Amino acid sequence: MDETDTLESDVDDELIVHVPFTGSVRLRALLIRSGPGHATPRSVHLYKNLPSLDFEDAASEMPKPLQKLTSIPESSEVVEIPLLAARFPDVQTLTLYIPGCLGTERGRPDSHTRISFLGFRGESRVQQRSGPATIVYEAAPRATDHTRVDGTAAGARPSQ
Repeated sequence: MDETDTLESDVDDELIVHVPFTGSVRLRALLIRSGPGHATPRSVHLYKNLPSLDFEDAASEMPKPLQKLTSIPESSEVVEIPLLAARFPDVQTLTLYIPGCLGTERGRPDSHTRISFLGFRGESRVQQRSGPATIVYEAAPRATDHTRVDGTAAGARPSQ
């Protein structure tokens, strides 16, 4: 893998990554490669189907993240971190909030979070239609099946 292409925070060590999927997915694990050590995220907060999350909301944890990953290994290899699959059964978008990196905790003043690979393990779900279950078509409507609504336009059937 090419380590020259990285995602790095610019102003401080916070990052928000928004990942839209082309369909609904069931997530099982997060795959991440970050570092070097001081640039490794100290935690990752995961939000499902919440594309409008900003830094202020994420920092105040409103809404609460579905899962917080607090022990991100310091490794130059891709690491697979299992997720609580029951919390991620029907994901259209995933937002990752990274509140900081290990360098800030260790006293490095200008630390930036760096990620060189981000992936997911799971399966695609078949989209189910969200329309009505039973449809009744009237080829020739009968007037006795319908009641008159007061205030309808002229030409409507008079009330009985």
